[in-house]
Amino acid sequence: MKAPLFYLIEKLFDHENLAWVNKLHELPVAQQFELIRREWNNFDHLAIQSPTGSGKSLALPALLSGNGMVEGQILVVQPRRVAARLLAKRLAALLGAKVGDEVGYQVRFDSKVSNKTKIIYLTDGVLMRKLFDDRTLSRVGLIIFDEFHERSIQSDFSLALVRKLSLSTRPSLKCIITSATLDLDKTERYMPNCGKVRLESRSYAVQIEHRARSIEEPIWDQVARELKKIVSIKHGNLLIFMDGAFEINRMVRKIRAMPIARDFEVFPLFGEMSLADQDRAIEFAGRRKIIVSTNIAETSLTVDGVSLVIDTGMAKKASFDPMRGLNVLLSQPICKSSADQRAGRAGRTSDGYCLRLWSHAQHQSKEEFDRPEIQRLDLSELYLNLLSIGERADTLVWFDEPPETSLDRALVTLTSLGAIEKRGQISSHGM
Repeated sequence: MKAPLFYLIEKLFDHENLAWVNKLHELPVAQQFELIRREWNNFDHLAIQSPTGSGKSLALPALLSGNGMVEGQILVVQPRRVAARLLAKRLAALLGAKVGDEVGYQVRFDSKVSNKTKIIYLTDGVLMRKLFDDRTLSRVGLIIFDEFHERSIQSDFSLALVRKLSLSTRPSLKCIITSATLDLDKTERYMPNCGKVRLESRSYAVQIEHRARSIEEPIWDQVARELKKIVSIKHGNLLIFMDGAFEINRMVRKIRAMPIARDFEVFPLFGEMSLADQDRAIEFAGRRKIIVSTNIAETSLTVDGVSLVIDTGMAKKASFDPMRGLNVLLSQPICKSSADQRAGRAGRTSDGYCLRLWSHAQHQSKEEFDRPEIQRLDLSELYLNLLSIGERADTLVWFDEPPETSLDRALVTLTSLGAIEKRGQISSHGM
């Protein structure tokens, strides 16, 4: 017999999508929602460690809304535009609604919301602009910071503002911070009156193998060789992680020239692509699919049928170059947390397999997490944004403190550019 919660899910979701409803019954978020509800009633905010495939991005906002637990809009913050758009489309389809009605999204250059939109998926940059335009977030009842391990300067800034807001003019504003690798204790200490929930482990097992790369052979040749072996003995769609558009396009051309290409649809996936091309890469293709992607597919996205992953272990990461005095994007090895997220793509809907193109010894030497952006990037834009809303770095409580040296450097840079006056106030050039 199904628990009462499951009847609620069936009521929430369109009857024509019973296959999805049955999957939702098995998700950790649904199975443990009563635990989430209890903590919700006892605390102002929640920290949820929610494993890959748990349903947090889709089921959590839907269940909170369907139970009448939130007064006002629910904002679900995503680190990438493609994730915000895709999640809104999938949840709207499950509800049997159009995107922009009950469920919508807001990303840069694209928005589908209306006056009746209850759940809005949006990027961290859009959330920051909302906080600037409506300092009390008057229509919002809950903000979910999803995939928090990928937080940016904008999301750290927004969270610090939300924290301050909830302690002053908006005590009813609730916040949920969630990630597969969330530090629950640190988050509990940071957010006032914060409960914590740890959900169950991944729904499906992923077999992981390591194979060291050769520095003398182009990466696309190595991937092509491994790809040929994998697809001959394993079934399902395949996701290949590479670090940039050049490498991806080279890899796609290589695969399309291989004999195995006749059995697959092959798609690139990276941030600079058009929204329509991104959708084509992710949506159902009718036959087996190979997607070659940057870390844009590392979190949130469930590409239907993917059970195989080849991970090159590299990603483009932003960092500050002190010689040139600006932020640069460089190809660097990923951390353990990112490797776990990538492997998890193979276990979203079934048991999977992940081949990592680095040795087990190299994996053991990796850092657990990347340093947050706020501690490694130039903070001039953050400094200017703080001044524009009458704040200073020391008037906010940060999840990770911005380094004093970075703030001092930002002040010198902005002053030299004429964006800040010598008294420390924002100038007409800086507005």
